[in-house]
Amino acid sequence: LRAGWPGLIVSGVCFILPAVAITTSFGWIYQQFGTLHQVAPIFAGIQPVVLGIIALAVWRLGLKALKNQKLWWIAAGVLLVGLLGLDPVIAMLLGGILGAIVLYNKPSSPPPIAAAAPFLGFPLAQLSPATGLASASPNLWQLGLFFLKVGSILYGGGYVLIAFLQDELVDRFGWLTQQQLLDAIAVGQFTPGPILSTATFIGYLIAGFPGAIVSTIGIFLPSFLFVIILNPWISKLRQFPYTAAFLDAVNASAVALMAAVTLQLAQTLLGQSGGWLKIAIAAVSVGIVWRWRINPAYLVIAGGAIGWLVEA
Repeated sequence: LRAGWPGLIVSGVCFILPAVAITTSFGWIYQQFGTLHQVAPIFAGIQPVVLGIIALAVWRLGLKALKNQKLWWIAAGVLLVGLLGLDPVIAMLLGGILGAIVLYNKPSSPPPIAAAAPFLGFPLAQLSPATGLASASPNLWQLGLFFLKVGSILYGGGYVLIAFLQDELVDRFGWLTQQQLLDAIAVGQFTPGPILSTATFIGYLIAGFPGAIVSTIGIFLPSFLFVIILNPWISKLRQFPYTAAFLDAVNASAVALMAAVTLQLAQTLLGQSGGWLKIAIAAVSVGIVWRWRINPAYLVIAGGAIGWLVEA
């Protein structure tokens, strides 16, 4: 808007580059020291805090995105199929199409709590398969194409990235373990810049510095292109009932997918030593951020310090 293509490149690169450099540094530190006995308690203390932050983000985004009863039902359906393992891309697309069909009418009144009933009692045991050690690493083309795909379809905020990582890198391909995913999310929380820089950290874990580079380019490049192509049209899309309904439903679907992954991460923590204590720490983290609205990065650092002190 301010300086055309040069402005796009300068602003985008300057916004992304510091976070990428810092996250890559943490990737190197994690690879060198993350499995040591002295460092493991730090990540153990960080993980429940991160879970709490994600849960609070899902709640706040849900308050904005689930604006009427129909959107609640669409979100409930997407959450259910997400828990059953449907590809997140297909889940969001189906949610958007359903919204385009049923939402162009006048919205219904705000939903009762019963609207959430279909998924409140879903058994945690069915949320995700057990995950062990990651399988053989992909080549750089596979890694770059994965993040290029994610960067091309990511919608609804950076936290939706977690749904794609869980579904494909952990459950489907086995390139990451569940533990590594939790740690990667933690690094994305306590480093500055966009949470999508988590992709840089993951790329480094999988394939070193080349992996960090191709992952970063893959996940951020589509946003530059979409800004160029779509910027003149975004405001006009909401003038059409069907496209506005589609966007609203995709927002609701994105929140549902984040909720599904939050439950999967909670199940993982419950299965670890001191699981219920970690869930309690996550709940306390939610309360602190909700009440005082402090920067979540400080809470993540505090969680790491507590984990280290407890172990010491």
